[in-house]
Amino acid sequence: GTSTNSLTFTYTVGTGLTDLNGISVAADSLKPNGGSIVDVAGNTAVLSHSALTDNSSLLVDTTLPEIASIVRAAPLAQETNADPLVFTVTFSEPVAVSSVTSSDFAVTGATGTTIGVSPVGTDTATVFTVTVSGGDLPNLNGYQSVSLGLATSPAGQFSDVAGNIGTAIATGATVETYLVDNLRPAVSEDAITVVATRGNGNTPILSTLRIGDKVTATYTPTVDGSQDSDVTSVTFNFGQFGASSPVTGVRQEAGDGTVSYRAVYQITADGINGSSASVRVQATDSAGNVSLLSSDDRVFFVDNQVPTISSILTSSATDTGSSSSDRLTNATTLRYLVTFSDPVTGVGGDDFVVNVNVPDFDSTSVRVTGVERSTTNPNLYTLTVTGSVLNNLDNKAVSIGLAPGATIYYLAGRSEEHTSELQSR
Repeated sequence: GTSTNSLTFTYTVGTGLTDLNGISVAADSLKPNGGSIVDVAGNTAVLSHSALTDNSSLLVDTTLPEIASIVRAAPLAQETNADPLVFTVTFSEPVAVSSVTSSDFAVTGATGTTIGVSPVGTDTATVFTVTVSGGDLPNLNGYQSVSLGLATSPAGQFSDVAGNIGTAIATGATVETYLVDNLRPAVSEDAITVVATRGNGNTPILSTLRIGDKVTATYTPTVDGSQDSDVTSVTFNFGQFGASSPVTGVRQEAGDGTVSYRAVYQITADGINGSSASVRVQATDSAGNVSLLSSDDRVFFVDNQVPTISSILTSSATDTGSSSSDRLTNATTLRYLVTFSDPVTGVGGDDFVVNVNVPDFDSTSVRVTGVERSTTNPNLYTLTVTGSVLNNLDNKAVSIGLAPGATIYYLAGRSEEHTSELQSR
């Protein structure tokens, strides 16, 4: 001031000015601005000076903090039935943790909810997790929009390190919403079709299904706004056919835009013997709601219990030895009694092999030439064996067993330990 050796200059920081490096003064920046500085003798002051570098203890921040984005965190998908809903709120700069509370936020689209705020930081933080839970969230249906924003009464506010108070979401900020739906889809029986085919062929089966048969199930959701029009995945339960776990359907779209889901199950060996079975379908919509199991109205009968050969015995009618059970014979036509565990179909001579205990045995020289099913026991068959080799045997064993590749009620590829033999002499 006047009559002193020092002058003090005051500068008022204006709105919008920011200096995060610290205040500095350029060399020779002091100007009289039309005035004059003189000493008591009338000499004009020399105003040249050196520069003052950035002073990190004098920072300028007048920028108001803003919310830069509000995005979905858990779940990430927009369509959901979740409770709670978790948002990530990101600010334009670090703000004081103590200045951000649940009362600064408001939920639109749901009422009675509880808001929880958790900072990603201790004293200051840029990112906060905001959780919305309860209220009528569990009752919202039809993909109701639920969003998070700043409270208006009283207004939500927050402060940065410099004490600037923000009350706004930035223009152009990303603000994501949830679409909440708790209504489970309803699967209609009319939308389910099931076709069974024999083995790997295309012949439809209307009777009992057995090992190797295929069951193809298709579910076609409606597109008219019904409770299943928003289905995104379908599982098919073939448990009554012997499947150990549900099968996820493959999504298919026809040329006209019709969407369907399809699954195929091939029946394997299990313990089902003549039980009724139907396919059950469960659908999941885009919000994660799962329908009740719905059964197709078509019922099949399943028998996937593997029939086995219980015994192969020599026929006493063939035995010409000293007793009817010593399995000694001089007959050139042999008969065996084959008993299965269950009634079977498709039994033929080619389903069996005959073995003769001679060197260089030619399997074409003897074979099963006759198959006769018992009229009193549906599981019992009499096999007739003939062949030129039987005319020249001297105390040699002739045995019979199931042939590899036998097609007796889908025993294909199975081996049998049961054999019986005659000593031909």
